[in-house]
Amino acid sequence: MTEDPSPVGLSRPDFVLLAMASARLGALFEPVRIQKLLFMIDREIPDAVGGPWFDFRPYRYGPFDRAVYDELRALSRAGRVTIHEGPTRRAYSLTAAGLAKGRAILVTLPPEIRRYLTELTKWVLSQRFAGLLTAIYRKYPEMATKSVARDVISGSPRRSRRPPDAPFLQGMETAFDLSGAYWQPACVRKGHESDAEALREDWRAVGDDLRRAMAEFSVAREGEI
Repeated sequence: MTEDPSPVGLSRPDFVLLAMASARLGALFEPVRIQKLLFMIDREIPDAVGGPWFDFRPYRYGPFDRAVYDELRALSRAGRVTIHEGPTRRAYSLTAAGLAKGRAILVTLPPEIRRYLTELTKWVLSQRFAGLLTAIYRKYPEMATKSVARDVISGSPRRSRRPPDAPFLQGMETAFDLSGAYWQPACVRKGHESDAEALREDWRAVGDDLRRAMAEFSVAREGEI
């Protein structure tokens, strides 16, 4: 673990712990979430946390730095992070010691920074795979240059004859949209042509969701983010 102090008295392990400790009690961080959370903190408020702490580069599924995993393994050996290994997924959580350390660091930060970290972490944990990548690619387009997920990330809201409370057809990415555009149902049309068009849109939406689900499963298996 890197122990060099930052201008605000933090080290890189401290940075990881404070980010994880800003989540709800018992939160599990899958690889995609811890990578993207640390990336956004490093980009958005580096001075407030003595960063940037990692060297995130464009990768297959957005910003990535393998050193994040090195740090988590080191924190696990130190008894502050638990690594949960499943058959297809990996996740990270804080131990009691890690949580205590992370929260002790958090209380030293200004209230507005604590609130920002809490809200950001809450948002990251609430997102599905496609929604998280869509938001990041829109705000940081340079991180999409090596993406292999463009065919499953839509830049515009989907239209369908289904009402907006149909979650499967609504899509993962519309939960949070930096462009301010939200999914809306298509206008009601008359005649067989409009019915056929709406049916095509529904099946296209189903295909989009299946591609997103397959991409998410592939990411979980490869453990690359």
